Amino acid sequence: MPLYCGHCGLKLRPTTRNEGTCICHTGNMMPYEPCGQIQVRKTDIQNVMVKAINVQAKILLDEAKNNKATSKELRMLQKTFAQLEAEKQSYRDERMNLYKDFKAGKIERDKFLARKTEVLKQEEECLAEYEIIQSKIEELQHKQEHVQSGAEAFREYTLLSEYDYDVVNHLISRVECFNDGHIKIAWNFKSEFKGAEPVEETVSDTPVVKGRVAVYTSDLWMMPQDSDYTISKRNAANYCVKKLDVLEENITFYHDDKADDGVYFREGYMKFIDEGRRGAVEALVIDSFKDLYLAHQDLENLIRFIIPKLPCRFIAVSDGFDSATADDRQYQEMYDSYKHVRQGDIMKYRTIERKAGKRVAATMRYPQCPMLYGYHTRENGSYADTEVIALIQQIYDKVLEIKKLSKVARWLNDQGIPTSQAFLNEEGYDRPERVKKWNAEKLWGVTKQEGYVSYCKYYDRCKELGKHCDRKPIIDKDKFDEVNEKYAYRKNR
Repeated sequence: MPLYCGHCGLKLRPTTRNEGTCICHTGNMMPYEPCGQIQVRKTDIQNVMVKAINVQAKILLDEAKNNKATSKELRMLQKTFAQLEAEKQSYRDERMNLYKDFKAGKIERDKFLARKTEVLKQEEECLAEYEIIQSKIEELQHKQEHVQSGAEAFREYTLLSEYDYDVVNHLISRVECFNDGHIKIAWNFKSEFKGAEPVEETVSDTPVVKGRVAVYTSDLWMMPQDSDYTISKRNAANYCVKKLDVLEENITFYHDDKADDGVYFREGYMKFIDEGRRGAVEALVIDSFKDLYLAHQDLENLIRFIIPKLPCRFIAVSDGFDSATADDRQYQEMYDSYKHVRQGDIMKYRTIERKAGKRVAATMRYPQCPMLYGYHTRENGSYADTEVIALIQQIYDKVLEIKKLSKVARWLNDQGIPTSQAFLNEEGYDRPERVKKWNAEKLWGVTKQEGYVSYCKYYDRCKELGKHCDRKPIIDKDKFDEVNEKYAYRKNR
């Protein structure tokens, strides 16, 4: 176990005059500095390390045995969690009962919508608190398991009586000696107890990086009460400098800001990933996968398909993830931990804004039938154009008769019939039409519409709201299938 000078940080070297004694060689050049006054016997330091290990092991075992505060907090959180779960279910039941009463005509439509909006608002707040409590419970349970397993691993070290090179190197990473005679020990473990020695910045066996690295940060996920994103940036940068041994000038930072209109731009993230794909850097570093603020589909693509194929390392500092050493279990753990982060943070953010009076609950959106050739869409419903509906039925018959879409299109042009695109543009679709004539492609766009063989998906809902809806089947299903199987645009023009 090497010893270090606590003043200049250099290794202590054995002296040739007194065997077993170590000094700091900086004192040879500056004898009046604190470094020049350091002179320690290696056997004395080894005895101190053995006693320190005994003390730490006893502290861990005693604290693990008497760790009642965490258990009490966990019980309280579990009780609150059960209450929130029951409350969440009550809101769902209330919405179902409201709908049944409305269906039975016991309450008016306006009262139904107002009460439903209020219940949805309460349910959203309950769900946000539910997710916070759930994450705290999982964190405490993991902490308890970690404490017990860690304490048991230290039981054998309470009986350590003499210096053991392997044990000391396993538990201690660095010993610093000072001119006043005291020493400072940096441990290789992180204690969960206030009585144990905290871990220091240590020299680890993490493979160093000799070239460039890219670091990504964002404030997309930040809540108003959260810390600034610069904490993430500092953690990632410190890891690059101290663990990977990268020079500061070789670190490239990428960042994404939250836009005022709620649109999340990914320019920084895309450049960050592109650096790794091109092999322009030796490592891509983030503080946590939470900083990426990805939806679960995008996160799955990143973890399962992009990271394993990168020609460089991908490191998440706070998550303890390094693609150079990660196995399938760690990949799955990262996905399970952060697949819901975007949904949960958005709901928390909306709840915080609503409590502050900056956001009101969303009003009820009424269903509106999508545009379809042959139907006029209005605010109070959808109305059929009888002439166009008759033409659509004739088109299907003509396709089966003539058996060529281009010839049917020529027949429509000879009749001087406006195209389907012209009809939709009059309804407000507003899409420029380059060729204002029927052709095989436009004709296929009509014959493939499944809206002609089924009811509109909002048909029942529109009836409940008192809206008019003419969107009913106008083409036989067998005829529709025959036209689209045999005479589709790609197969027969």
